[in-house]
Amino acid sequence: MRFIDRYKISLHNIKNNKSRSILTTVIVFVISILVMAIMCFAISFSSNNNKILREYYQSDKSQISINYSGYSESGGFGYDNITSLETTLNKYPEYINDVNYQLIYYYKNGEYYNYQQLFYNFKISDYNYPKTYKIVQGRNIIKSDSNTNKVLVSEDYVDSYYRINDVLLAPGSTFIYHQEYPIYVQSTSTNIIYDIPFEIVGIYENEENINDNYYYYGSDSNIVCDITYLCNNFDKTNTKISSVVINTFTSQTNFEFNDFYNALNDIYKELNNNTPKIVYNYNNKERDAFSCDAISTMRISNIVGWIVIGFAGFLSLVLILLSIGSLANTIMISVNKNKKFIGLLKALGLDGYDLKSTIRLESITTIVLGVLIAFVGLFIIRIPLSNLNEQLLTNVNSMYLNDINYKFSFEIPFYVPLGTIAVFILLTLLFSHSSMSNISKTDPMAVISEVA
Repeated sequence: MRFIDRYKISLHNIKNNKSRSILTTVIVFVISILVMAIMCFAISFSSNNNKILREYYQSDKSQISINYSGYSESGGFGYDNITSLETTLNKYPEYINDVNYQLIYYYKNGEYYNYQQLFYNFKISDYNYPKTYKIVQGRNIIKSDSNTNKVLVSEDYVDSYYRINDVLLAPGSTFIYHQEYPIYVQSTSTNIIYDIPFEIVGIYENEENINDNYYYYGSDSNIVCDITYLCNNFDKTNTKISSVVINTFTSQTNFEFNDFYNALNDIYKELNNNTPKIVYNYNNKERDAFSCDAISTMRISNIVGWIVIGFAGFLSLVLILLSIGSLANTIMISVNKNKKFIGLLKALGLDGYDLKSTIRLESITTIVLGVLIAFVGLFIIRIPLSNLNEQLLTNVNSMYLNDINYKFSFEIPFYVPLGTIAVFILLTLLFSHSSMSNISKTDPMAVISEVA
């Protein structure tokens, strides 16, 4: 039998049993609108949550950085890792703004370890990634200044040096940086003395470090110097690199966030693969050397999004399963009411396959009709659902939304109604399969005699 003929028979059965067909459609409508509302709410929540973070990280209110902070007795980032760090960052120069370090003198005092921060008024930078300063005299640092004694100094430092030494520093001037650090070991004090020569290439405005959006250790610094040069001028036995901050470009350049995030993730993974894990001797615990709040936040957001969508999918499946019994029952009642007609068709040559196909088409027609009506209804209730979604997202992401102007959206993806139809049809036919098989095997004359 042709498909069009089977479909005409299914429509005849629907018209012949309007009450049952309407009941089936109503059941499908109610469950479908609940299922699609739940799924669209979850999808919109997850999508908007990720978009909020993306817009925030691309705004001028945020600065994404990869950070190392280690005060452990073993492991972590050392001087030998500087070269590998530069090799990694050189693969993505378009995303790197600047790299800054902090140094400490790490020593054992009895059973415990103590540390003394060194060069606290320095911004210790990697000159391979020179940051642009507001220069008032001289020039900015450049890559060729790496591993040299060339520095930038602030206007405050020039004034302070003049008051103390009665010497006015200027580009081209040289000076000796002298600093003594007291170290206490079991009540005994010793001094660490540093005398390091520097040459000034430029003087920058004081407000540079006040209004700077980039976070780095030594934000009140007065001297900008190169990490490689500094490391070559003191004893490395007890001196450790305690912190590294890699500042990246975000709103300062135009790029696709996905490309940026992938590059950031690659840098993060490679740095941790190349750097020994930090080990704490007092509890033998270890952790990755480098961290990145942006990566962690985006990962958590993605995980939460999938959990929300997964829970919504599970809840939707439960609702559909609860209704499948009723749907399968109404379909079989409809078949029973049409037994005489079905028996007559079988007597005229309708085989088992055509009979089951006709019943399937009847089920599919009522299910599709119910889901399509629910889909229209979903657009009617879209505004209150969108408002509820927005309120929830505002509560969850208030700290990010305060800094950006975000426009919320409520998404109704095309695959939601299609998926709802598919699941309804699959489960309904699965639950009614045995009953349809029994009907298709019955003797046509027996059926006609039964209902005669």
